[in-house]
Amino acid sequence: MPKSAAERFTSKPLAFMANNVVLMAVNCLIPGDYDFRLTLEGGVRGRRVSGNPGEQDGQMDDTAQGYTLVDVYTLDIAPGGGPNTFRGYWLPYQANQQYHLELRKAADFMFTDRMDGCTFAASNIVKKRGGFVGLFSGTKKVGALVSHTNFQTNAGLIDTPTMNRAVLHTHGGVAKAVLRKGDYSDSASPLHAPGESIKLTTFGFRKSGAWQFHYQQYEMYFTGDYLLLGVRSV
Repeated sequence: MPKSAAERFTSKPLAFMANNVVLMAVNCLIPGDYDFRLTLEGGVRGRRVSGNPGEQDGQMDDTAQGYTLVDVYTLDIAPGGGPNTFRGYWLPYQANQQYHLELRKAADFMFTDRMDGCTFAASNIVKKRGGFVGLFSGTKKVGALVSHTNFQTNAGLIDTPTMNRAVLHTHGGVAKAVLRKGDYSDSASPLHAPGESIKLTTFGFRKSGAWQFHYQQYEMYFTGDYLLLGVRSV
């Protein structure tokens, strides 16, 4: 029997995201762990550049010629769980807000809402020898702290300085992975079509006890088509 989308994603998340467009359909402003489902979308077309995207690093081959058709899925919360669902963390988004969430052992996967100008950041939660769990020093990683930050000026422009301060306040001075608009701007990919904005599906998964974070880049056209630009590490 063919594997379900949930089984294919949970077994090889990078390979799944490199070969399928995944859209966020979650309508929830409460961070936490939930049951998720992936639903195949009909009536839309997904494409990616032809080639063999790497299953190890998820990088797309931007130099390949031509396109390959791919499936388009929506991700949503599945109340009550059930067949073909999986457990994951959800990090919400709201304009002029910052949400943050601790990733412990309740789930091995994480998603945040679609990004097209926000900042995502992640830092380690560590445990010191004396037993204190915190963000600033320690010897043993026991989880990750993630945040999704959006602030805008009165003119509706991205307020990068305010977002940088919010990230620093939440994560402190520890080493952290940060994904800002400048990292995935319109010039970030040679495949980008002028006039179209790049959208992100940001996700994480725990492997061998350690969290790692990645983002899928895609473009959405008024025709309902989607162009998968690639998957890269935060």
